Amino acid sequence: IDTLNHLQIGLMERYRSGTQDEKLKRSILQTINGISAGLRNSG
Repeated sequence: IDTLNHLQIGLMERYRSGTQDEKLKRSILQTINGISAGLRNSG
């Protein structure tokens, strides 16, 4: 989960700096889903 969290931070920084394309937005959503799934499976 920590790795996804760090990846998400980098993606969010890029998104906020003005790079707002669909591929980047999709990547952010995938990290959200991955973190959510990881927390659900960890109890």
